[in-house]
Amino acid sequence: MRKTRALIVAGTGSGVGKTTVTLGIMGAFKRRGLNVQPCKSGPDYIDPGYHGALLARPSYNLDTWMMGVDGVRATFLRVSAGADLSIVEGVMGLFDGKGDGGDEGSTAHLAKVLKAPVLLVVNGARMARSAGAVISGFESFDPDVDIRWVVFNNVGSAAHYDTLRRSLKPGSKVKVLGYLPRDPALAIPERHLGLKEQRDIKSGRWRAFIGKLDGAVKGGIDMDALARSLSLPAIRKTPPSGPTDTKPLKGGRVRIGVAKDRAFSFYYRENLDILSGLGAELVPVSPMSRAGLPRGIDGLYLGGGYPELYAEALEANRSFRGEVKRAAAKGMPIYAECGGLIYLGRSIRDLSGVSPVRPSVEDIKTASMRAAQLTNQLLAYSGKGRFVIEPLDLNEVIEGMGHLLQISISKKVVLRYDLADGLPLIEADAAQMRQVVMNFITNASEAIGEKS
Repeated sequence: MRKTRALIVAGTGSGVGKTTVTLGIMGAFKRRGLNVQPCKSGPDYIDPGYHGALLARPSYNLDTWMMGVDGVRATFLRVSAGADLSIVEGVMGLFDGKGDGGDEGSTAHLAKVLKAPVLLVVNGARMARSAGAVISGFESFDPDVDIRWVVFNNVGSAAHYDTLRRSLKPGSKVKVLGYLPRDPALAIPERHLGLKEQRDIKSGRWRAFIGKLDGAVKGGIDMDALARSLSLPAIRKTPPSGPTDTKPLKGGRVRIGVAKDRAFSFYYRENLDILSGLGAELVPVSPMSRAGLPRGIDGLYLGGGYPELYAEALEANRSFRGEVKRAAAKGMPIYAECGGLIYLGRSIRDLSGVSPVRPSVEDIKTASMRAAQLTNQLLAYSGKGRFVIEPLDLNEVIEGMGHLLQISISKKVVLRYDLADGLPLIEADAAQMRQVVMNFITNASEAIGEKS
């Protein structure tokens, strides 16, 4: 039976240095000539970008909550085929999952599903002997999770490391592999959704970071000991069928435009693999710089990213947005998620509260909450006389909300305003409607509090 070697790099929590340690270990094994397959536990787009940039090999997400146990196993076996070693970076803390008291979606669950050993990253800053208590707690919390190694991060000195190393309880099966020093040069820059994307780090700084990290790993982590102890039980030569075991659909090849530029880069690699496996030709397109849609495409896929950081460029490219709108009106399938869905809205409000595009009533969350509040109040007044929308009154509010005014009320009633056809579906007299709008605006914060 063919065997593969694998390990999972987990942490005691977010921000302890999982990505830094993961990249250091990946790079060390790459220098040894091993073919390393990177993976990421959980729904994350940014960390896989770092993995891919280092190893020149795409990183795949493994999420037991989103993909199911069989889906995770199928993907892992498929992408690991031919690799000497698979390294999976964990998500948050080792036991943090979907939050219902179970372990589904956690790195610990993934480790048990894959029967993969765990390397635990512990932030050694501002700790000494207490580190041993932390490790002991993690080791005993779930005996079915195979925690074999620990690496300390942010260590102040060799003496500090010695104190941390000696803090482990006698008889612990966890082996201390070493440490990374406290060094600002080993820190990956962050922004509001986590780490900066790798491609946003200048090439010179990236090379300096990797060089510094390589040196720190060589000097601080016992890679020989890790290499000797890595193993995974025998697995089947033929992976079980999974979502990417697809055959091209009948009816001819389709071409799908995929938004890819500095504003849009959040895609699960497996989703793209599925589309390609079904026979689709994926055509990269930049909503920031391209004048229009590529010729001959049959659909458009707008993934996530940071459109709020590039709102001015996206707004300025009106020709592209116009083509998207016309294509949608003609029935072209357009799938948008996360930042891509925001791009299809009427406006974006950035973190400073400034809207570089045409202002909206509120940001997406607040506007949807206000719309829900307004809709409930409108329903209460329905049937009380015909109301004609006045240009500077309710029309301004509703038009500013745009697409948000297709709201499902308790999953039973759908209220739709179709201003283009001049067909408001709610009846009330003008005075009542004005009062509704004033109440809705005044009580917006209360509505948000009740709904959130």
